[in-house]
Amino acid sequence: AGDYHHVLENGVKHVLEESQINKDEVVGIGVDFTSCTVVFLDENFRPLHMNEDLSHHPHAYVKLWKHHGAQDEATQMVEA
Repeated sequence: AGDYHHVLENGVKHVLEESQINKDEVVGIGVDFTSCTVVFLDENFRPLHMNEDLSHHPHAYVKLWKHHGAQDEATQMVEA
């Protein structure tokens, strides 16, 4: 799951350098994942797998959520 972090860190730097956009002008970065990919974050919005205490724990890593059995309930919550 470190590949997500690697691409964001290095890719953003590369795009800023190539485009000559001032980094202070960037107010947000949109990220699109396949289907329902979940990245678990700590209270500082850092991916859990980057925490040395959790790096060995498989549930700290990115998860591709494939089960959609609760889709109706999720839709109801979003639309409420």
